[in-house]
Amino acid sequence: DERITATTPPPSSSSSSSLQSILTQLQTNNTQSTLTITTLTLPSQNLTDTNLIPLFQSLSSNTHITTLQLSNNQLSNEGCKVLASTLLDNSKLVTIDISQNTKIGTEGITELTKALPYNYTL
Repeated sequence: DERITATTPPPSSSSSSSLQSILTQLQTNNTQSTLTITTLTLPSQNLTDTNLIPLFQSLSSNTHITTLQLSNNQLSNEGCKVLASTLLDNSKLVTIDISQNTKIGTEGITELTKALPYNYTL
């Protein structure tokens, strides 16, 4: 099993390109059996909904990622809506950490709560 981990906040100008690189790796991960990435760890990266929504969308068809760690970023209600939609399709994620994303409000939590009964792996 392979992991993609970012441990320090990226410069704001490169966060989009860094995340784009990760998205490309995830797409390859789904189609090539020589590399299997199972854990994506991106805590404290100052990632916003703009950064995270494409990631969530790519995870809808994910075939390998089981752990998604996004604590202490800038995820908000809008991103939670897309994550909730992803959870309706995704059957591989078993652990998601979105703790310390202080922009998540009641609306975001409600959307995620509605999606959980339809996801049998979390």
